[in-house]
Amino acid sequence: MSEFQRLYGNGAFKDCFHYFDHGIDSTQDTSSDLIKYGSQKVLVLAEYQTRGRGTNDRTWSSKLGGLYFSLAFRIGTSEFQKDGCLPLQQWLSTLRISASVAACQAIRKFGCDAIIKWPNDTAISIKQVSNKYIQREEVLAQFCQIFENTIDHCFSNSIRNETLNSIMQTYRQLDGTCGQRIIVYPKSMKIKESYEAIAVRITDEGTLIVQKVDDENCEVELNGEEVSIRKLA
Repeated sequence: MSEFQRLYGNGAFKDCFHYFDHGIDSTQDTSSDLIKYGSQKVLVLAEYQTRGRGTNDRTWSSKLGGLYFSLAFRIGTSEFQKDGCLPLQQWLSTLRISASVAACQAIRKFGCDAIIKWPNDTAISIKQVSNKYIQREEVLAQFCQIFENTIDHCFSNSIRNETLNSIMQTYRQLDGTCGQRIIVYPKSMKIKESYEAIAVRITDEGTLIVQKVDDENCEVELNGEEVSIRKLA
């Protein structure tokens, strides 16, 4: 925690860094409240969470000894209407992909053979060890529980495209989903609507192309659905 504070508590987030040496309900909820009360950006770090959550509000184990933080910032829609800017949804996708790559690379530095489980989870063997939860609210605050600096959305096209391509290439190298037999759960999370498929490839936009097991001629593009890997290679 001390190293994290040194890196992020004294730099760009010095004036908006909030550290809780005790447990809080959720770093995401706390950062959301701070944004709603007028803060432009906040970084919330806690020793543990009592009500941490991941995708679809599922409970996320947040015991003492982990790294739990949320970054939130307010962005006006006008920022994404400037010439040369990425559309909002594409910018969010870039943020998600960048965070996944950063988390996976950080874990690998400690000698663990971490992989990315599409779209933005990090796993060692079959156990998920990190979750990057990004959501959009009406105030256009973006939350990311694992965050690494990503490219500014208004860089020149050449620099931006080169950086995006590099990040996407690394993402594919770390991916552990393609080639696997998976179960796809729709956004509604209705079990009866789930189906088995083979993960085929990841597009440049970060979506996942799958082939249904019961129909080899049917390919589906996933964007926001949830997948469960049946067996890791």
